[in-house]
Amino acid sequence: MTKPIFPTSPVPAGVSFEPKWNSQVHHYDSGVGQGASYWSRPLYTYRIPFRNIAYAGQSSLQAFFNARKGTAESFFMSDPNVFNINSVQFVSTGTSVATLYLYDTNSFRVYPASGNLTITSALSGTLTEGTHFSIEHNTGIIDISGLAPDSADYWTATSVHFFKNCRFSAGMPMNTILWQQYSFDIMIDEEA
Repeated sequence: MTKPIFPTSPVPAGVSFEPKWNSQVHHYDSGVGQGASYWSRPLYTYRIPFRNIAYAGQSSLQAFFNARKGTAESFFMSDPNVFNINSVQFVSTGTSVATLYLYDTNSFRVYPASGNLTITSALSGTLTEGTHFSIEHNTGIIDISGLAPDSADYWTATSVHFFKNCRFSAGMPMNTILWQQYSFDIMIDEEA
């Protein structure tokens, strides 16, 4: 089963997002504090105003929320601010020389969107999805079994449109200020 994609694309106006860092500060008796961050980049919490979504989109979003069982299941979402990167690294999955992951330059996994990944091989030129490679979208694994790696060959990926792995972080309280005018925000957390 393919991981579902957030149905409202592009995300409507008025979206706010907040970076979350996994950091801690330890304070000593002298009053001096020492901090440490365990991540190389933040994960984000998105706040989407439900009232800014067109009425038809509101009903499909409610159905999407209920199909995910609220906060129980994760999904892919295109970040409204950062959805394309130009520098990624191929990393072997360790199970086969023909299966690879994509990582950005900060060592975070990238889940490429179908049809938006351009791979260039030094020996074979431009590789086409469906002909030269396939993407398993739930895991982000790229299968290049049709092109066995060669020590003389190397691959680069450019212009990768990608999704972020996300999950609803709160319910959808259906309080109305006017008939069919809802006044709440949808809360979504990015996951690593």
